[in-house]
Amino acid sequence: MKMASTTLASGELSGDLSPVHSPVGVRIAVAALSALALASTALAQWTPPPLADPPADGGMFQWATVGALNNPAYNGTPGNPPAFGATPVGRGSVNYAYRISRTELTHGQYLPFINSLLGNPATVAALGARFGSRNVTIDGSGQIPDGFELASEGPNDSRTFVLRDPGWTNVSVQLTWRMAALYCNWMHNGRGNTVDAFITGAYNTDTWSRLPNGTMTDEASRLPGARFFMPTISERMKAAHYDPNRFGPGQGGYWLYGNRTDAEPIYSFPGVPDSQGRMPTATYAGGFFNPVPVGVLADQQSPWGLWDAAGGWSEWCEGSAFGGPVSGGLLDGDRLDGFGSGSLWNLENATLRIASVIPAPSSAGAVGVAMLVLSRRRR
Repeated sequence: MKMASTTLASGELSGDLSPVHSPVGVRIAVAALSALALASTALAQWTPPPLADPPADGGMFQWATVGALNNPAYNGTPGNPPAFGATPVGRGSVNYAYRISRTELTHGQYLPFINSLLGNPATVAALGARFGSRNVTIDGSGQIPDGFELASEGPNDSRTFVLRDPGWTNVSVQLTWRMAALYCNWMHNGRGNTVDAFITGAYNTDTWSRLPNGTMTDEASRLPGARFFMPTISERMKAAHYDPNRFGPGQGGYWLYGNRTDAEPIYSFPGVPDSQGRMPTATYAGGFFNPVPVGVLADQQSPWGLWDAAGGWSEWCEGSAFGGPVSGGLLDGDRLDGFGSGSLWNLENATLRIASVIPAPSSAGAVGVAMLVLSRRRR
């Protein structure tokens, strides 16, 4: 995946969620999860919760349903050895159906979360005390994420935030892994604004702490019964690259890129030819001064209907490219076989493509599944 952006200053906060205005361009810093502890139960053994009426998603997401249960894992591409010593070989097989957002998380979808998290002073204080006592860094200094601003202050120090520019409504947002986990908890619990909406549900924040030696103890895997969460690497690989009819009806296989092609995408801004005069088949992620709406190239989709699976930003997922803490992703031009290193504790510019368990047929709501894919963009 490619991006065109400017790396700007970022701060770090431990246990303080008090919103303050940050300079233009300051993004949330990625939390220092240098030794993130994975859950003891393998995700391969995870079973979606029974079908039930889930909390409503407020109509915020367009969902793609991923089926083809027990699809084969990716077995490699002849002539294309894995990059950087990591490999997607053996990944991609999923034995249950799930839903995943067709787009990356946008500023418009993140705004209600920001108002719920930072707008209620009681929640701010409770989370600050809860995490501060364990030396936990959640976001980047409690600063208002770039693209948002404080609109008003009400009774009892309540706050209301708005988009700095309404034109960013459909532009993907960047956040830390822990903020992505809190977002999933918030969705799982029905999008409330009290502390209980954030501390558990999809991810157990009681495991979040930093030991004196700097080791992070966070449990990175979803909880049993989680409804909204980050996709695993295999879930993200399948949704972006696996095609049940890749080699003909009923003959499944993997595309190298997330827009149903083995040819490297043509990267540019929407409607702007590249240096060779070719129109883009994947967009730059944009950046703070060149925001690009999600799904703008409507015909460029994965086999399951995901937009910007080629192009766009890095996406948080559960799992690991190396068998340890989350530290890898799809790199080197979005290629499926381009796995490489990318540290969770220093990665910037990552977003979330939330996923969901499939609700009961009678339900109009949505439920969640999500994992973390770290995709590098080349400038």
